[in-house]
Amino acid sequence: MAVGDDYKVSRRYRDEIEKVAAQWRAVIPGAESANRFDIVQLLTAEFLPSLANQGRSIVLKIEEDDVQSPEAWVDFEKGELCVQRFIWNGALKQDPHARLVLAHEMGHLVLHRDQLHAFSRGMTKKLNFLEPEDS
Repeated sequence: MAVGDDYKVSRRYRDEIEKVAAQWRAVIPGAESANRFDIVQLLTAEFLPSLANQGRSIVLKIEEDDVQSPEAWVDFEKGELCVQRFIWNGALKQDPHARLVLAHEMGHLVLHRDQLHAFSRGMTKKLNFLEPEDS
């Protein structure tokens, strides 16, 4: 996928996203609240193995910190979830921002599971082919 390429994805509504998030939180004991579970445990012990059982093996790669790169991203072509080391370390320490970054990338994997190219990588061209109400 060339940087800057756009791919249209299905629109997801807030209630649909909340339902999926609640289903995943239910997998971890004591995770009734979004603020009371270990995102790293969910990702490594439940989420990635669950995807593998569905035939969607995703490799977790911890990348060296690079201010020019996103904090984390999914490379659908390579089947990789890439996370900068500072975000991963923050998530291990339950840092709220790092947890949000991981949850966001997990959301891409869940909500766009049927789409190889699930989003735009080009920051200046993000979804420029969509009308504002569909963006």
